[in-house]
Amino acid sequence: MPVKFLILLFICVESCAFASESDSTNSVNVSEETDLGSSEVSQAISLTDSFGSDAKQGQPWSLGASYNYQRTTTANSGQADIVDITRSAGGDFAWSGNSGWGFALSLSYSTTPAENLTSRGATLTVSHLWKQEGSDEQEFSPTFSLGLLGGKDTYAQYYSTTIAPRNKKSTARTVSGTVDLQQFLLGFDADWQPVNEWEFELTVKAYPYSHSPSEFQSYLDSARAVSTGISAFAGTVGGLPDSSFAGDIKWYFRDSWRNDFSLTTSALAVGGRLDTQIKDTVEYEFVKSWKLNAGAQYESSLSSSYWLGIIGLGVLF
Repeated sequence: MPVKFLILLFICVESCAFASESDSTNSVNVSEETDLGSSEVSQAISLTDSFGSDAKQGQPWSLGASYNYQRTTTANSGQADIVDITRSAGGDFAWSGNSGWGFALSLSYSTTPAENLTSRGATLTVSHLWKQEGSDEQEFSPTFSLGLLGGKDTYAQYYSTTIAPRNKKSTARTVSGTVDLQQFLLGFDADWQPVNEWEFELTVKAYPYSHSPSEFQSYLDSARAVSTGISAFAGTVGGLPDSSFAGDIKWYFRDSWRNDFSLTTSALAVGGRLDTQIKDTVEYEFVKSWKLNAGAQYESSLSSSYWLGIIGLGVLF
């Protein structure tokens, strides 16, 4: 079973900007992540900015942006390996009020030029936070939040190919167009922190589609689809989920120490097989503003199963 290593570098910047009359502050978080493997290399950079001033919520507004580069190498028996490069970008905008209500809007776009594949989408989350107010002597107040999720993604492939003439009297012709599949999202996210040491999160999602993924993949595997060059889209459709479940448990077991355990499973829309990811990391703040992460991650799918070693270093300044 292959073993890969994940190198994490978190750079977090917090700055007080414009010490205005309302004591408004800005905080900026930047993180960089590099995944080095024998068949896959990915690198992600994300930026978040929180701003505004609120008597209870602190900073009710936040903006985020992310960029991801992924290179996947697939063995091709008897021929050169197939190399796909996917670049994706995303943006987030969120607000939370002192009444407990909040919303978040996420936008995403990705492209795989070698296969003429693109995807674009949007997700809206509406949430409410319940907080049990404690006495003045208590430093911690239990919280529970529930968010409802809705969204849409469109996966598309552009194709252009030349059809050979059937006989000597006819001429070759070019056929081009776009084939797409729309994916919808319905789900919820719940977070509960009953005591200071423990926090639990559960996320459940369902994905309806504009076409039956199984029938759509059968069409993409047909001789007509192969002749037009859109058969590569079948690999994307075959990896789309029908539903997903994610659970996360955080344990703040000592000062400056935290353990984070998560389990994610996805039932694929085609074939119904399960993809599973199990991850456990320990974080330690060894000196002020410096954090060290270490852990392991296991991923299993129909095509492969592997362990991922995780080492991370973070600084806050």
